[in-house]
Amino acid sequence: MTLLNPALKDLDWSKVLPYLSVPGEDSPLELGRDCFHDTSGDRFYPILDGVPQFMDKPMEKKLIDHFDENAKIFGKASKAVEVVQPIAALLRKELSRIIGDGQNSRVLVDVGVGHGQFSAPFTSNHTVFGVDVSHEMLKLTHDTGIYPILADGVELPLRSQSIDCSYTIEVLQLFENPLPILAEMTRILKPGGSLIISTLYRYSLLRRLNRLIKQQSPDEGTRLRRPHDVIESTAELPLELVNVSWLMGPTSFTYRTNKPNWIFSPLASNILIHLKRKSA
Repeated sequence: MTLLNPALKDLDWSKVLPYLSVPGEDSPLELGRDCFHDTSGDRFYPILDGVPQFMDKPMEKKLIDHFDENAKIFGKASKAVEVVQPIAALLRKELSRIIGDGQNSRVLVDVGVGHGQFSAPFTSNHTVFGVDVSHEMLKLTHDTGIYPILADGVELPLRSQSIDCSYTIEVLQLFENPLPILAEMTRILKPGGSLIISTLYRYSLLRRLNRLIKQQSPDEGTRLRRPHDVIESTAELPLELVNVSWLMGPTSFTYRTNKPNWIFSPLASNILIHLKRKSA
């Protein structure tokens, strides 16, 4: 079916339809002129400004307003793939190392995609879904090649065991209990698929100093975690650790371990954890 909505002209949603489903289910979807709907025609998900609306239950308005305001600040930043901040460059380098150079095209899902700075470079060689709760943020991914999806991370509109790699970059620290989101990101992974989690490191000397200056505790505002904390939160999931990357921002150095500890870990400002879904 030819879509007439001009906002969709650069994305072929029929190409990715096999990966989409009713949120939280594995029920297939069909593509209409300006919406997705289930096969019975009972549930409809409109497409606004080129962004499919899969989030049925509105999240806390204060949180959405926060992300929408950030979207105004970022503007069209997602179209420029240059990264100025050293930590962002380190994160992108680690993502590229794990995802690969595109010789084998993969299907990727960025949960908390924001304006798309981390995922835009992958769209030339991979199929990339960008999930976010902010419609304004997702509008900024236009022309990047990312397939934007407005959805809650605990109910992804993606089929089980259909995705090669799911990742969330600097989002986990916003949640007290990350298990529901990590469980959904695991559900959609193929056996052997990669789950990538980056977050702020709890015992970073730089972050401790920053909190001391601001007179904040480690659990005030954004939540600081250790690799142990993240891995323990996934203990019920069919995952196994591949490695932990210790990102030493604002320098350009990264150190990797195959265990969730490192003697010089206080030098790291951020951690990136690579897990794989078990085959059985």
